[in-house]
Amino acid sequence: MVVKSSKAVVLQQLDLSHLAFFLGIRVNDLVMERALKAGFKSVRESHGYVIQHLIESERTITELARRMEVTQQAASKMVAELIRLGIVEAVPAQDRRAKRILCRNEAGGACSLAGGRGLRLISCSCAPRAGITMRTRDRHC
Repeated sequence: MVVKSSKAVVLQQLDLSHLAFFLGIRVNDLVMERALKAGFKSVRESHGYVIQHLIESERTITELARRMEVTQQAASKMVAELIRLGIVEAVPAQDRRAKRILCRNEAGGACSLAGGRGLRLISCSCAPRAGITMRTRDRHC
């Protein structure tokens, strides 16, 4: 929700917790804007919580639910939405303990890249002002 005010916020007068909160909101907005511009019109903010857990590794529903600290039913519901959107796919598990493994597909990778561009945009803008030296791999602004 955007609240418009005639009074400008002076960043130097904000305490650290408020500054971090507002920065987090802006980062999230940029990530979502980039995902929408890249054609992911139906992706919601909450989908990012699932997608981020599938970046480094494939997961089972049980693992995903445990990492997200939600029930298996909640994780299954979110995964079903992402499968319908074509961002995540379920593949048969190699062992018999799990019925299926969840992974990002090509579209899921593209969605993550689009969101990452939004994150880099704000990082490149804010880091020098905050006196933060960015890692070499993160300097592509």
